[in-house]
Amino acid sequence: MLGLSFHSRRRQIPVLMFHGLCERIPDYALFEGGRTCHLPVTDFAAVIRWCCQNYDVIRLSDLDDLLARGGRGYRPLLLTFDDGLASAIDLGLPILRNYGVSAVMFVTTGITDAGRTPDIFYLEKVVYQCLPADVRVRFDGEEIQLKASSKEEVGPCFHRLWSWLVERRFPPLRVSLQDVSINGRPVIRGLVSEDRHFWFPASWNELKAAAREGILEIGSHMVSHRPLTWLSRSELIEEIEGSRRRLEQELEVAVQACAYPHGFVDEEVSRVAGVHYRWGFADSGGLLKKVSQRLSAPRIHVASEDWTVIKRLISPYGRAVTHLRFYGGTVKKRLLTMAGNTVGGAFRMDRGSGQTGEGEQSP
Repeated sequence: MLGLSFHSRRRQIPVLMFHGLCERIPDYALFEGGRTCHLPVTDFAAVIRWCCQNYDVIRLSDLDDLLARGGRGYRPLLLTFDDGLASAIDLGLPILRNYGVSAVMFVTTGITDAGRTPDIFYLEKVVYQCLPADVRVRFDGEEIQLKASSKEEVGPCFHRLWSWLVERRFPPLRVSLQDVSINGRPVIRGLVSEDRHFWFPASWNELKAAAREGILEIGSHMVSHRPLTWLSRSELIEEIEGSRRRLEQELEVAVQACAYPHGFVDEEVSRVAGVHYRWGFADSGGLLKKVSQRLSAPRIHVASEDWTVIKRLISPYGRAVTHLRFYGGTVKKRLLTMAGNTVGGAFRMDRGSGQTGEGEQSP
């Protein structure tokens, strides 16, 4: 690993966030503007190679000491994965082994327990293979109708569905196939095959083996992947405490960090998280600079179409760049600089405000 001169006397640590990996992005997974939560494995290998050439890839347990020491001569960077997906195990770990580095895997325990692709992602593949499709999704007495006549229309349909659910504060990953019909017929498992590299969770045994090897540190991504700012206090405590308890039971490791689903965090969420975790990660973009950020630590969401921009952003001589951000079907140009920037990030919803900020629909 290269130990390069760091560009500031105070630590500024990039924390990169990945989700799934794939040999190629499936056509049915392409939202309008590009589905950024799946990174082709060739791109991932290029990212890791670049990181190892320009940074010292660290472990989660190194953060406190590195932020406290400051100074020059070391350039730390942390790698993270969200959701605990099988594709990260199958395609990502061989690359990490090759470079002798590790990553943090934030696991959604309920999805791991279910052992299958969440219904809303399975539905994408079903619709793609049942064209033309008249899709009806019911929720709390309401119904949305979506029509897709061609493969090109599938992505916009799912954008509309996600927006409709978020407006009603219904967690998208809790959509059930029981509440969906296509062309007047119910949707059931088995209509199409599941793809292990498309939102399919790794097993407990796979996660345990990687943790024992030391190539993965384990963190919590909660139980159900519900946005935490939408929950009652009792629900919030169960998500935060219950996920840690389940992880430590299954994997026999100490869990010291969590990542907030969809990046949703406010003072109440961070306060409860701080009782159970040393670190809490969002996905607001920017660099981790001080220990006081530990319960809302920023991360940079790495998307294949954005990697050149991100590389320039976190480089020691990064300058202002134009970054394309995706939200609600619209591509927006945003000028970013090294100081106080944001890159990527999930859509925001403040507790009780009913308002969303800019960002990306990122599970």
